[in-house]
Amino acid sequence: MLPITYYFIAHPLVGLGFGLLIALCIHNVFRRQVRIALGLWLLIIIVLFYIKVQVSGDELDGEPTELPAPQLAE
Repeated sequence: MLPITYYFIAHPLVGLGFGLLIALCIHNVFRRQVRIALGLWLLIIIVLFYIKVQVSGDELDGEPTELPAPQLAE
């Protein structure tokens, strides 16, 4: 399965909210409320980007970085 599938299984409320956004977008297209539908489409794209960032998690796989020790003035 795709990683996004595992994300939706682990976070069902995010999946439910995402499904509601898609349903509202389709509903507004049928009601010919184009501006609202475009706004919802933009929100769907933002949520997909958020899920992609959460699924990839590349920044957590590297070596942990530490700040250098402060130099004391003598």
